[in-house]
Amino acid sequence: MKVNIKTKIIIFASAIGILPAVIITLMIYSQKNDVFDNLNNEIGKFSKENITQISKDVYNLCETAYTLIQQQLTASLLVSENVLKNSGGIRLSNERISWTAVNQFTKNESQILLPKMLAGSKWLGQINQLSTPVAVVDEVKKMVGGTCTIFQRMNDRGDMLRVATNVEKLDKTRAIGTFIPAVNPDGQANPVISTIMRGETFYGRAYVVNAWYQTAYKPLFDTAGEIIGIIYVGIKQESVESLRNGIMDIVVGKSGYVYVLGGKGNHRGHYILSKNGERDGEDIWEAKDSDGNFFIQSIINKSVQLKQGEVAMEQYPWKNIGEAEPRMKIAALTYFEPWDWVIGASTYEDDYSHSRTVIDEVLSGLTTYAIIISFIMLTIAVILSIALGNKIGKPIQEISNAARQVAEGDLSQKLNIVLDDEIGFLARSFNRMVENLQKLMEEVNAKNEASKEAAQAAEAAKEAAEKQHEYLSESVENILAQMDKFADGDLTVNLPVSRKDEIGRLSDGFNRSIENIRKMMKQMQIAVQTTSSASTELNLLSQELAKAADMQTDQTHDVSVAIEQMTQTIVENAKNATRSADVAKENGLLARRGGEVVEETVQKMSEIAGIVKASVKSVEKLGQSGTQIGEIVSVIDEIADQTNLLALNAAIEAARAGDQGKGFAVVADEVRKLAERTTRATKEIADKISKIQSETLEVVDAMKKGEFEVNNGISLAGNAGEALGKIVKSANDFIDMVSHIAAANEEQSTTSEQISRSIDQIKQISNESQQSVYNVSKNSNRLNELTGELSKALDKFVIDQNRQIAAKNSETVTF
Repeated sequence: MKVNIKTKIIIFASAIGILPAVIITLMIYSQKNDVFDNLNNEIGKFSKENITQISKDVYNLCETAYTLIQQQLTASLLVSENVLKNSGGIRLSNERISWTAVNQFTKNESQILLPKMLAGSKWLGQINQLSTPVAVVDEVKKMVGGTCTIFQRMNDRGDMLRVATNVEKLDKTRAIGTFIPAVNPDGQANPVISTIMRGETFYGRAYVVNAWYQTAYKPLFDTAGEIIGIIYVGIKQESVESLRNGIMDIVVGKSGYVYVLGGKGNHRGHYILSKNGERDGEDIWEAKDSDGNFFIQSIINKSVQLKQGEVAMEQYPWKNIGEAEPRMKIAALTYFEPWDWVIGASTYEDDYSHSRTVIDEVLSGLTTYAIIISFIMLTIAVILSIALGNKIGKPIQEISNAARQVAEGDLSQKLNIVLDDEIGFLARSFNRMVENLQKLMEEVNAKNEASKEAAQAAEAAKEAAEKQHEYLSESVENILAQMDKFADGDLTVNLPVSRKDEIGRLSDGFNRSIENIRKMMKQMQIAVQTTSSASTELNLLSQELAKAADMQTDQTHDVSVAIEQMTQTIVENAKNATRSADVAKENGLLARRGGEVVEETVQKMSEIAGIVKASVKSVEKLGQSGTQIGEIVSVIDEIADQTNLLALNAAIEAARAGDQGKGFAVVADEVRKLAERTTRATKEIADKISKIQSETLEVVDAMKKGEFEVNNGISLAGNAGEALGKIVKSANDFIDMVSHIAAANEEQSTTSEQISRSIDQIKQISNESQQSVYNVSKNSNRLNELTGELSKALDKFVIDQNRQIAAKNSETVTF
């Protein structure tokens, strides 16, 4: 299907207008799913990294608190030692007192008798009321805070009984009478007692009465160096208010939180810190998720295997009270071994879906805006392209239609295009070309008629020349035939001499030879006539001579008829030669007229060369326009580079902003990718513009070659004019030649008439010879004498030829 230039302009202009927007739209649309998937992956990764970081941060908070508590414990232990020293030191009296000792783990009671423990000279007593002051321990609490306890060794195993303390029980009384067994219920040696019994200070986590404390235990010695008790200072793990509040205030995701579970021992699976502290101390070891799995056991078993700084992930479905469906929860787990804490930073996975929804809406909105902008750009591009197509394509279409009509022979076409650009110039040039073609066609038609007449005349001359050629060929054949007949003894042959060349000289010599023979024959006839009176005696011979004379008469008649026909042919040839001369003159005139037509053709081709030069300039302007478009594409490329640089800077700033800038970093990266794609697209456009420019240069070169070919055409037309001049000269020479041929034919006609008269004379002589034959018999003697003379004359010829003459004298020779 052919597409006109208007449609091409509309399509091309529309494509230029819409292509960038369509490309951007398609890129956004095609990349949307990838971006969304990447965002999902990044959000999922970010959520895991976020809760992992929160879990690590809580671990670090615990570690920091642990360090601070250890420092505080060290200071508290020094203060307690100093208070104890200032009180007079610790010692045992000789007086014993009964104690109801309660195992702090098993709660088993036993009755024992122990010496009173004195601080200086003052018994510490068995005070369990918080309102009653107790020496040393209450003074330490006032000075440094925390808890302080003095233990007394119960037995050789090292069981230690609390005899003075400010540690509170659940009933708000002092926790005296409880003891730390040397062996835990699980059969393992109690680490506190083991350390003390080695004479060392124990720092660490310990279960004190009914809670876990960060503690410091230091052995107390008597004067003999024996361990008699322990001085203890401690801080309840949950009592660090800033740590507790800091952990409970952490929000993971949208609705998540941080919890702490016990990892080992009796408090395994118990809430140490729960959401808002609502479930602290609750045992959830047997808790199941919505699928029936013991997820708490899985969390704790997995966590206690972790090393310092390691984080494990756990996913499980969880359904809160009042919710219809369970939601998937994700937790980042760490294990703080000094406190046996399983730290879990958990949240629902859909807490991060809001970001996905927002980004999806942004991408959808961006796609919608791109489509709307593409539609607007398409509408504007189509409107502008239609206007441009009408402005450029319509005049070109008119020129194309008019040119097609002219090509089909309609020279009445005229363009009414009034423009000041190349199209207007082309239209005006087209009108001038049509006018010139009209004039040229009028002249060509007129000259065509003359050419037809000249062609007819030339055809007639050609036919005449062919006839002349045939005539010459026949003349040569006749010469050969006459010579053959002469060789056979036919003495009636005669060749016309029309030219003074070798053939003419040959024919003249042949004719003179025949003439001599004829003269000899006449002498013979005279001799025969002289002897006719004596031929009576030779009756038989006379009869034969009579028959020969009859035959000669017939042959002479035949020759006369042939000579007359030949004379008519020669006369007709003379007339044809005259007409050929006239036709040749007319051909010369037509050739001169053809030379004039060639000169006019050269002039018109010069005008065409001017039009071609103007077209070359127009195409060169088109190449300059392509260069300007290339400059515009370069500007777009520079803008894309700047956009890429800005996107890179934005990505750097987003990276500096940390987690808060990750979403913007993704957008900046996409902008950078779009800038890179724009750069590639502009490079492709630049390559196409470069190709158009190169093709334009090729068109310019082709049109310059066309201009060169037109100049060659002008040169060839000039050569054709020179050739026609030579043809005119040759035609004049041909006229002269034909005139000579006509004159020669006239001479041949005159000669043939002379031959005809000679044949008539021969015919008359033959008749006389026939009469003379009858007189031969009158005088045989005279015949004998004349026969002798005839024999002498015939000795000049070949005997066999004379016999052939005698044998073939009845044949007729025709020309």
